[in-house]
Amino acid sequence: MKTFHLRDFARDKMPLSIILPRWPRGEYTPEHLHDSIEIVYVIRGNGINTIDGVPYPIIAGDLYIVNRGSIHALRATSELLFYNLMFLPSAFSRKEIQLLGAMAGFGAFFRLNRGHGAGGKLLGKLSLPPPFSDTFKELFDRLYRETTSAAPGHRMNCKAYLILILTEICRTQATLGNGESGGVDDTGTTPLSRVLAFINSHFLRDIPLDEIAAAGRLSRTYISEFFHERTGMHLVKYIHILRMEKARQLLLAEPEIRVSELAARCGFGDACYFAKVFRETLGCSPSKYRRVL
Repeated sequence: MKTFHLRDFARDKMPLSIILPRWPRGEYTPEHLHDSIEIVYVIRGNGINTIDGVPYPIIAGDLYIVNRGSIHALRATSELLFYNLMFLPSAFSRKEIQLLGAMAGFGAFFRLNRGHGAGGKLLGKLSLPPPFSDTFKELFDRLYRETTSAAPGHRMNCKAYLILILTEICRTQATLGNGESGGVDDTGTTPLSRVLAFINSHFLRDIPLDEIAAAGRLSRTYISEFFHERTGMHLVKYIHILRMEKARQLLLAEPEIRVSELAARCGFGDACYFAKVFRETLGCSPSKYRRVL
């Protein structure tokens, strides 16, 4: 499996790098590893981000953390614009690592050494509703500009913005989880997080709209509008992206599987409709995709 090395992306041998890729529909990076910690911030577009075998449908405002040792793959299902930030723990002194690790929630996202994040699964995704997404966009913009600067002190400024981003991730998670954001209930969850969790657990079967609405404690008449307002993606498309990623994985694992069986195992009762959605999402038919494996 390929490993991406920070040294191939960083300028001036800095222990961090940030790039701004713009991917066309269909662009794909197969499973790989990093020798650095990677943070992906999605500006616009849709796709699938797979971390350690878990597929996450991409929506604008998503923030992903991929730690060293995690297996990662990324696919664009529409034009995708995102920041890709990579950094090494060596960017920080031992004292700074101690201070970062002392922040509430830091160990839930990051593993800078064997002591951080050990003993449990790390969180890989943070969904950012406005205005949180706007705050992160500004921080990533500033860091990106600073890495392309030759002004005196730019290396220190790059490190400062990296620390701000890490701090903001922890504070935002604490805010969203502690009821300080509109819509968070007494369990510390938002309607959107409950809806996403429900869909991600049940997308391989037919999911009535009533069940999705109930999961978010919203009305049936409002759930579709709510989902589109908060994610920029239609509810049906989100489910289709999840199902198509499952279909792609099944084709890789079982190349001889019949299309009708593939459709059924991915939550479709109609094989023709499944083939239509597959073509719209992945750019070719299941049969053609099978031939190019």
